[in-house]
Amino acid sequence: MASPVSLHKQVVNSFLWGFIESAGVQFASFIIGIILARLLTPSEYGMIGLIMILISISQGLVDSGLGAALIQQKDIEDKDISTVFLSNISLSSICYVILYIIAPYVAEYYKQPAICNLLRVLSILIVVNAFGLVQQSLILRKLEFRINALIQFCAVTIGGGIGIWGAMNGYGVWSLVYYRLGVVIIRVVLFWALSPWKVSFVFSCDSFKRLINFGGKLVIVSLADNIFNNIYTLLIGKLYSIRQVGFYNRAFSLQQMPVLTVQNMIGRVAFPFFSRLQDDLDNLRKYYIMFVELSCLVLLLLMGGLFVVAEPVVIILLTDKWAPTIPYLKIFCTFYWLIPIQVINVAVLKSIGKTGAFMTMSLMQKIIIVISIVLSYKFGVDGLIIGFGCAVVVIHFFNVFWVFQYVDLNYYKASLAFLPYFISACVAAFVGSFCSLQISVLGWRVIVSGTVYVLIFVIGTLLLRPGIIRQIRMVRNKLQKEA
Repeated sequence: MASPVSLHKQVVNSFLWGFIESAGVQFASFIIGIILARLLTPSEYGMIGLIMILISISQGLVDSGLGAALIQQKDIEDKDISTVFLSNISLSSICYVILYIIAPYVAEYYKQPAICNLLRVLSILIVVNAFGLVQQSLILRKLEFRINALIQFCAVTIGGGIGIWGAMNGYGVWSLVYYRLGVVIIRVVLFWALSPWKVSFVFSCDSFKRLINFGGKLVIVSLADNIFNNIYTLLIGKLYSIRQVGFYNRAFSLQQMPVLTVQNMIGRVAFPFFSRLQDDLDNLRKYYIMFVELSCLVLLLLMGGLFVVAEPVVIILLTDKWAPTIPYLKIFCTFYWLIPIQVINVAVLKSIGKTGAFMTMSLMQKIIIVISIVLSYKFGVDGLIIGFGCAVVVIHFFNVFWVFQYVDLNYYKASLAFLPYFISACVAAFVGSFCSLQISVLGWRVIVSGTVYVLIFVIGTLLLRPGIIRQIRMVRNKLQKEA
């Protein structure tokens, strides 16, 4: 077992590079998305949003949880790695053939003929992506987040440049296809160039059975998560219009910048890090609280601020044609900060090998979401998002109580990790929104209301959580020592 000092160094270093990757990728994606949104229409975004649902589900099936199994296993052999690689390639080819065949039927279902060719071309990224899954898993297993950060940032930046070039030259919706294909191709090429592992083309049935015993349960959950995460896009596309899908997806993407920055950082760091602590529950509980507190501190600051400046930011960055996005964005900001905490809970269960419990927990989440959809779909897109928010809150409390049974953690103690920041965010959002209503110039609304929000949030945090200064200084000192 690593020493406490070593563990602190690892988690600080992992958080640092995890944050650099997430923040860098999300910032690049945000800028690219803004440029493309100004050049393209909501309907074009809506079509790609519907197609990416099928792509996302297929990619979850391709990995089959085997990549996570490689990370979780204490010891792995070359035959294990090669078996996972060959499985990924085989499954990706099967998925591509299926999507190619059903493309005309998908286009007919949504009454959008263009979807047929778009889906057939964009599905190629499933096969391409499969060639890099093993290399990425091995990099994350070794906690080499610096390499992963550089690869992800380069891929998004170059792929985004390709997409912008396409949009500026009149390729319309196809520029989004070039963007996504470019990102995946560049990422896979870089993973192969920087990974020392080489293919041996060995398939071991014993390895597959052992790894799928862990990963198979995860893939079931992953597939269900992909379907349910995208079910709102499917419903909006069928019940309302492709244009509404574009507005919904743009609001979702805007709030995803802060969420994914934290979620990806935590998700990639927490699982391999907790896996090393699976036999040390005392340290696991300690770092669980630390992860939750850092997540809430950053996310509530960012999401509350985005709530306050949502209207002027959307109009300034995207123009008036995206104005229907504003109410959707504000609703998302009120509850989506809870999602990264769910990621931490999942990482704990996966790290201690409780995949069965993970499946049960995930099943209950789906039941709660279905109930929320049944109760809210008649109230339009706003109603669907509000219903989703209520479901997320219920799921949060369910997940926390479920996970705490396995790590023997007190809920009251854990809740103190985020309560001070939540109270500060609520007060700051109220005052900041009031200030925003008093100003007519959009630019000044962003500056004044945003500044007021940050100041009140910081003051509230220092009053309710005075120990945060000491913790920040501790992390800063550790970073300086690492440097």
